[in-house]
Amino acid sequence: MKFCGPAMNEANDLHGDVRRELPCRASEQRPCNRRAADQHSPLVKEKRRNYEIYVSKLVWEEAAEGDKVAVKRRLKFIAHLPWLQVTAAVAGLARALIKQKALPPNAANDASYIAVGAVYHMQVLLTWNFSHINNPATEELVRDVCSEHDYHCPVICTPDQLLTS
Repeated sequence: MKFCGPAMNEANDLHGDVRRELPCRASEQRPCNRRAADQHSPLVKEKRRNYEIYVSKLVWEEAAEGDKVAVKRRLKFIAHLPWLQVTAAVAGLARALIKQKALPPNAANDASYIAVGAVYHMQVLLTWNFSHINNPATEELVRDVCSEHDYHCPVICTPDQLLTS
């Protein structure tokens, strides 16, 4: 299964909790992290092996912001991961998501994350962004816009949802 994660700064980097080391784009409310210790359990480690992880330049840019120690750890974690390029197709779908009001104009980066996942046929898009990306109120319209442009929108969920399903 292939998945990409738009914000390593917001998600558990699978080596420790880094959700609050950068300004959170989604909200300043931190999700309950009662499973943080479980991230290193044998079951979770085994589940992670079932996935191919990809990142984009957008992820790299976010991961490079904030606390220097956290930045170093995040960049080390994603350095070996394959990159998905922000192509003309990605930019076009991101613009369509905004133009067709699936996402607000101030959510251009969020639209780009979704577009990267759709254009590159990712099965899952991981995020802690509940404002624009993992938002049930906009999900149907996001899927419709992707479909109108001949793309399949990936399943959008949190890392916890993926690893505990």
